[in-house]
Amino acid sequence: MSTRARDARARLQAAPRPPSQAGARRQGVVTPITGARVLFVNGPNANLYGHAGQSTRDDETFDQLGERCVRAAKASAIALDFLQSNSEGEVVDAIQQAIGTKDGIIIDGASLACTSIAVLDALQSFRGPIVEVHMGSIHRGEPFHQSSYLSRVATGLVAGLGADGCELAVLAMRRLLDRRKA
Repeated sequence: MSTRARDARARLQAAPRPPSQAGARRQGVVTPITGARVLFVNGPNANLYGHAGQSTRDDETFDQLGERCVRAAKASAIALDFLQSNSEGEVVDAIQQAIGTKDGIIIDGASLACTSIAVLDALQSFRGPIVEVHMGSIHRGEPFHQSSYLSRVATGLVAGLGADGCELAVLAMRRLLDRRKA
């Protein structure tokens, strides 16, 4: 190997790694899935965030929350589909369409989390990581909101952090996808 090649190799090995590649393995570095595709689906009434007392963070609206999550996803090399539906059937359809086309699912099921066997069944068919999100702490609410069917299949749960929790769910998904590839 020439001196020039050895010097170039040494510079490459000494260069700082991007945050998504920070997890070192024995024989190298975890390489992120480039172009990871993730569905972030929100259930009933999420479209009211920032309106009529449904504040997520100050007066942040659902659209602003979506923009924030998309920015976090882009910074993490994730193509994010951020959508919301008040219809259980449309949430199920979105999950089914993600099977084979998405690498991961983030879901804020809202009231569907504690009521929908149909959403649970759809998520059981998805083979990638699933991150469940709740804006508030589910353990501080009414007893019927304190259990979630979605938690039975979720890889992880983010709860009680408001809009920040949605952004953190995107970052957690990036790490989960990187670990699966390693």
